[in-house]
Amino acid sequence: MSSSTSRKVPVDVLSHPDIVALVEQGRLTGTVTADALRTATAAAATTPQHLKAVLRFLSEEGVSVVVSAEDSKSPKLVAA
Repeated sequence: MSSSTSRKVPVDVLSHPDIVALVEQGRLTGTVTADALRTATAAAATTPQHLKAVLRFLSEEGVSVVVSAEDSKSPKLVAA
Protein backbone atom coordinates (compact mmCIF):
# COMPACT_ATOMS: atom_id res chain seq x y z
CA MET A 1 0.00 0.00 0.00
CA SER A 2 1.38 3.41 -0.87
CA SER A 3 1.98 5.90 1.88
CA SER A 4 -0.20 8.54 0.20
CA THR A 5 -3.18 6.18 0.11
CA SER A 6 -2.60 4.88 3.61
CA ARG A 7 -2.67 8.46 4.92
CA LYS A 8 -6.05 9.08 3.32
CA VAL A 9 -7.80 5.80 4.18
CA PRO A 10 -8.01 4.92 7.87
CA VAL A 11 -6.42 1.61 8.78
CA ASP A 12 -9.75 0.38 10.16
CA VAL A 13 -11.30 0.80 6.69
CA LEU A 14 -8.51 -1.03 4.82
CA SER A 15 -8.38 -3.74 7.48
CA HIS A 16 -12.17 -4.26 7.53
CA PRO A 17 -12.86 -7.91 6.57
CA ASP A 18 -15.17 -6.93 3.68
CA ILE A 19 -12.60 -4.51 2.21
CA VAL A 20 -9.80 -7.07 2.65
CA ALA A 21 -11.91 -9.70 0.85
CA LEU A 22 -12.72 -7.23 -1.93
CA VAL A 23 -9.05 -6.36 -2.46
CA GLU A 24 -8.05 -10.05 -2.41
CA GLN A 25 -10.74 -10.91 -4.96
CA GLY A 26 -9.59 -8.02 -7.13
CA ARG A 27 -5.98 -9.11 -6.96
CA LEU A 28 -6.95 -12.62 -8.08
CA THR A 29 -9.26 -11.64 -10.93
CA GLY A 30 -8.12 -8.11 -11.78
CA THR A 31 -11.66 -6.81 -11.36
CA VAL A 32 -14.41 -6.29 -8.81
CA THR A 33 -18.02 -5.41 -9.53
CA ALA A 34 -19.48 -2.06 -8.58
CA ASP A 35 -22.04 -3.97 -6.51
CA ALA A 36 -19.29 -5.78 -4.56
CA LEU A 37 -17.55 -2.44 -3.98
CA ARG A 38 -20.81 -0.87 -2.73
CA THR A 39 -21.47 -3.79 -0.40
CA ALA A 40 -17.95 -3.82 1.05
CA THR A 41 -17.72 -0.07 1.55
CA ALA A 42 -21.17 0.05 3.14
CA ALA A 43 -20.18 -2.73 5.57
CA ALA A 44 -17.02 -0.79 6.43
CA ALA A 45 -19.04 2.43 6.88
CA THR A 46 -16.79 4.18 4.36
CA THR A 47 -17.27 7.93 4.00
CA PRO A 48 -17.47 9.44 0.51
CA GLN A 49 -13.93 10.83 0.92
CA HIS A 50 -12.61 7.42 1.92
CA LEU A 51 -14.48 5.74 -0.94
CA LYS A 52 -12.44 7.80 -3.38
CA ALA A 53 -9.25 6.71 -1.62
CA VAL A 54 -10.40 3.05 -1.69
CA LEU A 55 -10.97 3.37 -5.44
CA ARG A 56 -7.49 4.85 -5.83
CA PHE A 57 -6.04 2.02 -3.73
CA LEU A 58 -7.77 -0.60 -5.91
CA SER A 59 -6.39 1.10 -9.00
CA GLU A 60 -2.87 1.12 -7.54
CA GLU A 61 -3.28 -2.61 -6.90
CA GLY A 62 -4.20 -3.13 -10.58
CA VAL A 63 -7.88 -3.78 -9.83
CA SER A 64 -10.59 -2.40 -12.12
CA VAL A 65 -14.15 -1.76 -10.98
CA VAL A 66 -16.60 -3.21 -13.50
CA VAL A 67 -20.00 -1.61 -13.90
CA SER A 68 -22.52 -3.97 -15.44
CA ALA A 69 -25.37 -2.81 -17.64
CA GLU A 70 -27.72 -3.66 -14.76
CA ASP A 71 -25.77 -1.36 -12.42
CA SER A 72 -25.90 1.53 -14.86
CA LYS A 73 -29.64 1.42 -15.48
CA SER A 74 -31.28 4.41 -13.94
CA PRO A 75 -34.84 4.31 -12.67
CA LYS A 76 -37.29 5.64 -15.21
CA LEU A 77 -40.17 7.89 -14.34
CA VAL A 78 -43.53 6.70 -15.59
CA ALA A 79 -46.26 9.19 -16.30
CA ALA A 80 -49.54 8.35 -14.60
